[in-house]
Order: sequence, then C-alpha cells, then structure tokens
Amino acid sequence: MDRGELMIKSFLRKVKHSSMFLLFFSRAVLASFGRPSRNKLFVFGTPIHGNLGDQAIAYAEQAFLKQECNRKMVEIPSQFVEKYMSVWRWLVGRNGQIAIHGGGFVGSIWPSEDRMLRKVVSSFGGKQIIILPQTVYFDSEHTQMVDSFRELLISHGAVDICAREMYSFNAATKDYDFPNVKLVPDMVTYLSKNDVSIDEVSDRDSVLLCLRHDREKVNRQQTLEEIEKMLAPEKLILTDTVVEHSIYPWQRRRAVSTKINEFRQAKLVVTDRLHGMVFAAIAGTPCLVLSNNNYKIKGVYEWIKNNTYVRFVDEQTDNIHEIVTVLLTMKKNSYENDAAREKFNVLQELVGGNNVPKI
Repeated sequence: MDRGELMIKSFLRKVKHSSMFLLFFSRAVLASFGRPSRNKLFVFGTPIHGNLGDQAIAYAEQAFLKQECNRKMVEIPSQFVEKYMSVWRWLVGRNGQIAIHGGGFVGSIWPSEDRMLRKVVSSFGGKQIIILPQTVYFDSEHTQMVDSFRELLISHGAVDICAREMYSFNAATKDYDFPNVKLVPDMVTYLSKNDVSIDEVSDRDSVLLCLRHDREKVNRQQTLEEIEKMLAPEKLILTDTVVEHSIYPWQRRRAVSTKINEFRQAKLVVTDRLHGMVFAAIAGTPCLVLSNNNYKIKGVYEWIKNNTYVRFVDEQTDNIHEIVTVLLTMKKNSYENDAAREKFNVLQELVGGNNVPKI
C-alpha cells in the first residue's frame, strides 16, 4: 500500500470518528435538554464495540435506571470520553449527575479503560460520581497504580465505587483502602427473561464451548481436552460473547437477546466468560463454569448459584466428569434472580431511588 492510499485511509478513519462523535453528541443533547437534572444520569464509558458482555451491562444499566430510579441514561461512549471532555463538562453542567459504566476495568488488566475512568473522576472534582458495579483488581507489581487511584479518590471526595463481588469489595476496602466502596451485583444479574426476547425451544441438541482468547484467559489445555473427550458423542459448537462488528445502543437489546437465545438452544454451555455464565443462567441452560485469571467469575457466581443448573468448578478438586453428567440431565430450568435483585437497593439509594417524577 503506497503513501497516498495510507493517507486516504487515515482521513476516512478520522471522518468516521468525527461523524460518530457528532451522532452520539446529538443523542446526548436530545436526551438532556428539556429534562430535569434529577431525571437523567450521564453514564461515561459505555460500549459500541462487539463485546456482548459489556453491551449486556449497558443494557441492564439502562433497564435498572428506568425501572427502579425513573432515570434516563445519557450515554457517552468510551472512545469519545477523553478527547472531548470539555464538551461533556459543558453538557453535564452544574447539576448533572454522573456515573461510570460497570465492568471489569478498575485496575491493571485493562489500562486504557482505567485511564478513561480516572479522566472522568479528575475532570469532575467535587461532583458525585457513581462507579457502577466493577471488578477491582490490581496485579501485585502495580502498587503505584493503587496508590495514585486512592489519592485521586480521596482528593475528589465524592466517588462511590460499586464492587460487583465480595473479592473486589474486600480488596478495595482492606487491601487498597479505597473510600466509599459498596457491594452491588454485576448489572447483568439484574436482568430477567422479561427484559430480553427469549424464544421457546423444543429440542436442545448441542453443547456450546464459549471460551476466552484474550489477556484474561487461563491456559488449561489438558482440562479442555478432557472435557471435549467426555462430550465427544455430543454436537460441539464453538462460540463467543465477542463479535467482530460494532453494536450501537439501538441494536443492543436484539444483539444480547440473540446471544442468549443461542445459549438457549444448547443442552450445555462450557465457559470461562463471566457473562457467558450469566447468559446461560438467563437462558435456563445448564452451564459448566471455569475460572479466568482473576476472581471475578467465581465472585459473581455467588449471586446466581441458587440456580443449580449453573456450576462453577474447581479444576483441582471437583470431579468434572460427574458434574457434566448431572448437568446433562437437567432439562427444564428457570432463572431465579430475586435474591440478586434485592441487593440493588444499595445502588438505587446512591442514584436517588424512585422518588422523582416519571420520565
């Protein structure tokens, strides 16, 4: 490719980026003006990429804010946060309420997302900021990152961190000494079957393998070979909760529902993806859950383990063959998340409850 072609491609990328910014800025303006500050929440860092777990979090945030808090979620996608911060500061204004999208990026694993989060906190000094349910995880060699984040939180003085599992809560409060930490489940556990489009199925005829290929992957080739061997008589299908294309907010519900229905067609899901586990639970599909390289899956599992057709396994001590055999016999399952949903009252209180006019 010659220099001219590279310049054209670079120009087109910039045009696309600018066009997408204008689109989302226009949507944010339309969602904001004419609506009282107490009826909206600016959520920074929402996704337009193809990670369906992140997309499901954003969809659940929107559903929760509308159903439990009478709030309109005003989205500011992650790739437009830092570059256009002066614009967002103007839009939020003096009275706007701020939150940061939930997920797994408070810490050292996803540095660009962590940087974006810190930019939001440092740009809105003194204004209440709610960090929606997150995994908090720093590698042992990143003590300087821990110290600088603690200093940022203390100097700001009005940031509430929602840790989405007990491991993160204990790390944030005891190991890292972060202020204002609350325990709130992963947002996707809030969703019920009524929040997505669930198809009826008459025959579950396959086993889905939904496994990570990124920096959170654990090398467990021997375990996977053993699982594939015991499932050899079954129809094995590889899938993932990440797709190659962008997903925009108006496509989110359909994209998440499509993936959950794919899981619903299977008789068993084997996954090391957190939201692969939750999607299987919502779908009523038996699920064998393996760990990733931190504690987030095991921690979030605690919120939904009352659904006995979902089993988190310890590869060192559990009899996986026996567990798989039992899971394959579980045909009719229904997702129960009442206990998890009750724990969202903490977040409801942070946002402001439902004592505001209907939107």
